[in-house]
Amino acid sequence: MAIDAEKKGFAVRDLHNVNVYLYEEIYREMVTTFKKLDSDYFQEHGDELSKNKEFFNAVFRAGLQSPQLREELDLK
Repeated sequence: MAIDAEKKGFAVRDLHNVNVYLYEEIYREMVTTFKKLDSDYFQEHGDELSKNKEFFNAVFRAGLQSPQLREELDLK
């Protein structure tokens, strides 16, 4: 579930800005996935999905917990 910074009482100054460089293929997949999920989110919640507060945090949480992360980095 996406964590909404405002609901948690966080201000922008409490959050970290991280710039990432993505290969074109990953970037396009990220944009496509966001657009699909934004549509689903709107249908279910009646509001737009926040890319910075909800989507990116969910992507990072899911990726950090995925066993595929070690595989992608060629780690045992």
